[in-house]
Amino acid sequence: RRLIRDYPDSEYIDEALYTIGMGYYDKSRFAPAIAEFGELISRYQNSELAEQAYFNIALCRYGLEKWDQATMEFEDFERMYSQSDLLDDSRTYRGIIEINAGDFESGMEIFKGVLADFPQADHADDAQFNLASAYFKQEDYDRALIEFDRIMVEYPDSNYLEESRIMIGSCYEEQDKNDEAIAALQKVVTDYPNSEYAVKAETYLAWIYYTKLDDTTMAVEMNQRIADNAS
Repeated sequence: RRLIRDYPDSEYIDEALYTIGMGYYDKSRFAPAIAEFGELISRYQNSELAEQAYFNIALCRYGLEKWDQATMEFEDFERMYSQSDLLDDSRTYRGIIEINAGDFESGMEIFKGVLADFPQADHADDAQFNLASAYFKQEDYDRALIEFDRIMVEYPDSNYLEESRIMIGSCYEEQDKNDEAIAALQKVVTDYPNSEYAVKAETYLAWIYYTKLDDTTMAVEMNQRIADNAS
């Protein structure tokens, strides 16, 4: 703020406003972040940072759970920056908003559109994971299995790999295919032994053994393993 106050004609004012806005955003102080990004856009429409600032305002509305406003901001962003590298992210956020509002059909169509239009985008796996999750929430477990498996095949470096494997286990468990569920969850434990998802998988395994299979011995063994790893 000192730069902005003392050097109002500096060529770095837009960067200063953006940095201040990001500082607020990183602390989840979305309202003041919006003010900073808005000032940047208002004063420096041709700045290289204006595009990201506009997108960040939509993210702030999303963070504030102002769903209607966020949707409008994302839509406006997509119209104004129709060639932006952030289009897939913007549309994915709109899809998530639709799903959270209970409009699965609209949300899933948005995710499918993102995957069709941006199959190689950096965050295409976001759309893929959310599409798979939407099928799961609708209890279409067969289709959810297909979509979660696609993450493993098409996005082998995705951050959703571990969670997708757990969700595959959940799909099988919901279908009472306990052997398949155990195999999927055990693979998480084997392949990602030091991750938080390994603990989730082991906890889920213990529950399946105890609740679904009435195998107290294995349930106790799994819980003991969790306790040993935590100590």
